[in-house]
Amino acid sequence: KMPVISDKDGPFIGIEIEIEGIETTSNLPKGWTAIVDGSLREDGREFVSAALAPRQILDSLAVMYAYLRKLSGRHPEFSWRTSGHIHMDAQTFLHGQFCSFLLLYCVFEEAFFKFCGEYRAKSIFCVPVTQSWLVGSISAFLKGEISITHLANNWEKYSALNLTRLG
Repeated sequence: KMPVISDKDGPFIGIEIEIEGIETTSNLPKGWTAIVDGSLREDGREFVSAALAPRQILDSLAVMYAYLRKLSGRHPEFSWRTSGHIHMDAQTFLHGQFCSFLLLYCVFEEAFFKFCGEYRAKSIFCVPVTQSWLVGSISAFLKGEISITHLANNWEKYSALNLTRLG
């Protein structure tokens, strides 16, 4: 039986949106912070959400979108240097749930990249897991040959799925 995510329970989600061309970050929407990111150009900022329950995600993104549309000056720009990140709190996952998550991610990774566009799949900052040596590590983990700590501690930071924080 598939687990059901209720309207009020986690897993909590954090969102990061990297944008270039932002001159000001005054009056940010509630629950969002702006961080200067040196890897971005033209006054680039990384907008970071508070931890969100699943039912809060769409509203939070809609509020941020409205904020960005109202900015005066230059328009926000999205380039090859920018990206969006989704962080999911996996602390409460049971072993079987984590294994299912890894397998489902691998099954759908190609579709995620097709949605984003070919340029994303060729980025050195977002290497597809299924096109890297990490597939062998996932296989070893699923067969019980290595621990989750070993998996996370030997994970690549710039892979499309980042498990380094689990180590």
